[in-house]
Order: sequence, then C-alpha cells, then structure tokens
Amino acid sequence: MGLALASALMANAAGAQRERSDTPQPPRALERRMRAFLYALAGPSESEAYDSTFEAEPLTQFFPQHGDWSLIERVTTHGGSTRLRRWVFSARDTEAAIRREPLCSALGMGGGEFGAAQGSLAAYAEDPHWRLTRSYRYVPLGRGSESPVYVEWGREGSRWVISALGGEHEEARRLVGHEPGAFLDQVPGRRVEFPLPDSVQVLAQRSWFLNDDWVRIGGWLTMRYGQPRQLSAGDVLRIGQFDGVAVYSERPTLREVVYLPVDRTGTFQAYELLAPCGLEP
Repeated sequence: MGLALASALMANAAGAQRERSDTPQPPRALERRMRAFLYALAGPSESEAYDSTFEAEPLTQFFPQHGDWSLIERVTTHGGSTRLRRWVFSARDTEAAIRREPLCSALGMGGGEFGAAQGSLAAYAEDPHWRLTRSYRYVPLGRGSESPVYVEWGREGSRWVISALGGEHEEARRLVGHEPGAFLDQVPGRRVEFPLPDSVQVLAQRSWFLNDDWVRIGGWLTMRYGQPRQLSAGDVLRIGQFDGVAVYSERPTLREVVYLPVDRTGTFQAYELLAPCGLEP
C-alpha cells in the first residue's frame, strides 16, 4: 500500500509539472503590454489593482496599424444553446469599429454610469491577473485555456499588438425600438403633481414594460434601474414622451436616469440610459 501511495504521489507531481510546463512564460514586454491594455479597459476607477506606473492609453494604440484582426464571440441563446460569431476588422477601421457594435459592447465601452456590462472584456479587466496560455493568448484568472474570453497578441515589427479578441454574452432580450425624433419636448414641462390626469399614459398599459423588454428612449438603449419607487410632487419634471408615456427627469435635460410613471398616484420606474461606446447622455 505504501508503494501504491508513493506511485500516486509521483504521478500527481509529474502531472503538476506537465501543467506548469504547458503554461508558457510571457516575454516581459508582452506581459506589460497586456497589463496596459487591461488598465486602458478598466479605467482609473480600478487603478488600485494596477502598477502605479501605468498611464491610460487610447485603445487604438494596442491594435495593428496594418493588416486585419478579429473578434470571436460565443453567444448563449435563450434556449441554452451556443453559437460562435466572428468579425474581421481592417487595421485602418479600428478607431471607427471601437465606437460601433459589436466591438464597443464586447470591449465594455457602452456600460453607462454603473460600470461595464457583465461578460465584457472591461468587466474582466477589473482583475489584472490574467494568465498566458497558448499562442500568446491571455485568459482571465480562473478560466481554462479554452475560455471564450481572451486577448491574443502578435508581433508587428517591434510592437506587440492584438491579433484577436474573444468574448461571450447571453442573447439579449427583445429590443423595442421607437422613433427617437418624437421623444424630447421642445419646452420642458412643469414639475410633476399627483394624481396624474387621466389623459397621461402609464407603464402598466405597455407590454414592453410588463415583459421587461429593453427599449430605446431618445435614441439611447435603456434598462430598468431598480424597482418601482414612490416619488413626491415636484421631484421630477416632464422632458418628453416615449410610446405615448410621459418621461420625467430630475433636471430639464436628458441625463443618465429617467423616470416613467407606473401609475397615476406617484409610482415611477427608473430607467438607466446606456451610453453607446463611451458617449455621455
């Protein structure tokens, strides 16, 4: 029995040694470049997790100046199945691509006031301790070498540049789109008073609210922010309407959060406006 135990321990040690040898040691310049990219994604709010010598760089500085690079995403559908989607970007189009879908969401550039979306690269960048696997590919700590989330690097002359990005997300809920041009009132209305008149439409009459669909309000993608809450007279003023429902804000101009009436007695649902690709509402 002692011999069997010794053999098992030796086998485990050999397996651990093979696992360590399968994980390549990154070149120092590449390791620092990877950390700099994660820092650029995470932003100053996460600076305590990073070396104080890092300075935020424009994201375009991490991509090639010539040739192509790619984004591959694993999408989980409502039914639980998965599929891969692949996009190829030309180096000359990188700056424009970062500001558009699907790349801005994959990077986490459109998370709004409350941080990067779950599953985006920016969300994973909050922890800088990614590990190098194969082919100069980094994955988040705790993810295996087959992780769909990764950053893969290559050489362009003397520079380390990103050659491919991997991401994952769940298929979004149905999006209800409405013409944004009819949203804002030309002149903001008065502060709200209760009860609202019978002529005012409320969320309880809208299927997209009952189904918790994502919507575009004033051209901005929105999602519910918290539970319905009771407001007092004068808390908000009308700034426009969406699908016939009056839209209110704490200030006369469109901000990060707007309020739509659930009923006429003062119950409102707050909606966060998710700024696309770093633009502020």
